[in-house]
Amino acid sequence: SAIGLFAIFAVDLVDVFFIAMLGHPELAAAVGFAGTALFFGAAIGIGLSIATSTVVAQAIGAARHDVAGRVATHGLLAGLCLTIPLTLFSLVFARELIALLGAEGETLDLAVVYFRIVVASLPILGIGMAGTSLLRAVGEARLSMWATIIAGLVNAVLDPIFIFGFGLDLAGAAMASVLSRCTVAGLSLYYIASRHQLIQRPAPGELLADLKQLAAIAIPSLITNLAGPLGAAYATSQMARFGTDAVAAAAVVGRITPVAF
Repeated sequence: SAIGLFAIFAVDLVDVFFIAMLGHPELAAAVGFAGTALFFGAAIGIGLSIATSTVVAQAIGAARHDVAGRVATHGLLAGLCLTIPLTLFSLVFARELIALLGAEGETLDLAVVYFRIVVASLPILGIGMAGTSLLRAVGEARLSMWATIIAGLVNAVLDPIFIFGFGLDLAGAAMASVLSRCTVAGLSLYYIASRHQLIQRPAPGELLADLKQLAAIAIPSLITNLAGPLGAAYATSQMARFGTDAVAAAAVVGRITPVAF
């Protein structure tokens, strides 16, 4: 689990590393602003993945594999139902959301481009988070680790190709991140479906009861995880008062710290 988490945070660090090689502080600052806004969507995915994996683990512990599969399926559907409207809202109001953090001028324009590309994959990120959590719930921590490591390697390989090879700069880094998310979501779904049969046909008659059970865990988890993005948003807005270089520096430090942690 520790190695898997390391790989997740390393993806963001790799992005900033290659972007910093371009030598323009406003690019790193744009990633800092966009990353703070993206943090909110990730917090929702984390809350739902905690709830889904917890209830599934309890069902497996009680030898109720049919219930585990049903709850896993309903949890994934609930994640999509939440993240798709949030994604659409974020795409429409991307400029306004990032401007609230203090971005302006060219940095704001760059941040919006990066944000819109990456936030479009928010539902995929939610599936990836839930999938890796479900793998740990069924005792497959090693598979969960490999899914995130492979996704990290995909990002590390594609970043220089898209940024320097194709000359896409910030948009290239965003595209590499999206493909990395697709990789972890695809691998985790494949494993939980083929090896553990946790993907089933939805059961409408049990949907409401399962959602209530999931909400009892998801809502406290979601509120807890929103504390981080709120703090980061406030810190970023205050840092923006000191200029682009300051936000760029904070973006670099903000990617190193979770990897070290």
